[in-house]
Amino acid sequence: MKLAIISDICGNMVALQAFLTEASRHQVKHIFCAGNVIGYGPHSRECWELAMKRRFIVTRGEMEHLVGYGTFAGPMSEHMHKMLLLTMAQFNPETRSLMCKMTMIKHIPIITGYVLVMGHSTLADSTGGRRINDTISIHSELDLLQSFYANANILILGNNTFPIFMSSRGTYVERNCHQFGQIFHMAKGRRYLINPGSIGRPIDGEKPDKDGCLHFTYAILTIETSGINVTYYRTKYEPKEHVKEMRHKGFPEVFIQQFTK
Repeated sequence: MKLAIISDICGNMVALQAFLTEASRHQVKHIFCAGNVIGYGPHSRECWELAMKRRFIVTRGEMEHLVGYGTFAGPMSEHMHKMLLLTMAQFNPETRSLMCKMTMIKHIPIITGYVLVMGHSTLADSTGGRRINDTISIHSELDLLQSFYANANILILGNNTFPIFMSSRGTYVERNCHQFGQIFHMAKGRRYLINPGSIGRPIDGEKPDKDGCLHFTYAILTIETSGINVTYYRTKYEPKEHVKEMRHKGFPEVFIQQFTK
């Protein structure tokens, strides 16, 4: 059985459709999304509806939290505030109420010896914008996993633009941008952090190539009788239509520039 692990679709329908083509190719049974289906992009409502229709297993991300409750507390830039208002306007009160009721942390037994926990940014506060992407913070997060969910050994987090795979014995952050397609076996006696990177936002400030294409990343968990393996993938897509819709709907230029040269 194969499970797809994704995060941060961010209202990017072009990238989401490209991912679903990949998911079909891999013949995945379930799609796990670590939050932020919405936000930043012009098609948040369409991405949300498609995720619900396809029965994605989703945790509440920072964007679902902010848009659902409609309260943008704390210091915030003008362009961030405008983006949130544009995103919130795409949803009716009933859908926003559903976002407020979403589970922040999901605890999912898979097979004997493997239990998966999925949040968005951190087990300490999975609705915030914190990023767990350095060695110290990852080890702290794996310690939290052991404290809060003693029987769990796989932690999935999102809210990051590059993919991460690191075990409790790891001594540095393993960025999988150069190891796509490699199979990582997950031993029962260790804890692991999986961050698939973002579907909807460019990898670490990546700019379009000569053909105008960008990449997104995702991971596939393969469950066998002998255990679980994880493989990361990097896929190309063309963001031209995404950029066109962002401009048409008045999204701040600072977010549009992330997809342009």
